Amino acid sequence: MARRNEGTRKVKTTVALPKVKIPRIATGSRNPAGWGSTEINLRARGAAGAASARRPEPAGDPPPEWGGTRPEWAIFWALTKLNLAAGEDFSYRPKLNTGWSASGESEIDFLLPNYAIGIEIQGRFWHYGQGSRKVMNDIMRVNLFALQGLKIIFIDEPDAISDPIYFATEALEGNDHSHVNRLRSSTQI
Repeated sequence: MARRNEGTRKVKTTVALPKVKIPRIATGSRNPAGWGSTEINLRARGAAGAASARRPEPAGDPPPEWGGTRPEWAIFWALTKLNLAAGEDFSYRPKLNTGWSASGESEIDFLLPNYAIGIEIQGRFWHYGQGSRKVMNDIMRVNLFALQGLKIIFIDEPDAISDPIYFATEALEGNDHSHVNRLRSSTQI
């Protein structure tokens, strides 16, 4: 059996291309705008002047030394406006013995021992944003505090910021307007 292509040789052919100079076009960066930059440029969107029409927060900005959140500041401010003294009539972020965590202590946002009430601010991120497991964890803590004779009132973050005096007054009267309270009422926990 003979091979058909035995006598043919493969020949390498090189073709010389004409030397043409291709002009470079200045395009600037090849990366998208803002790539590799730490600058953030925000553009205002919406109606012009809408920011000035926003209702101001009654409590204003927290002082620089404030170690908590803005909604916590609003309730702190409201409690002082209701003639309650910090450290005497209420405590901010006290640790209570519940046996719930590894340390056996649980922190609450505000404790008002004369009213047998604790106030918890329900933030969008740290409470509702963490999912139903976190909300159920908060409800379990409420039950542990109830065993110690302490009623926990939840105040939702937007409510604390928009009308802190009203919601602090409601909390002192034992009224809870939060989403957690509606969940707690519907699940009978």
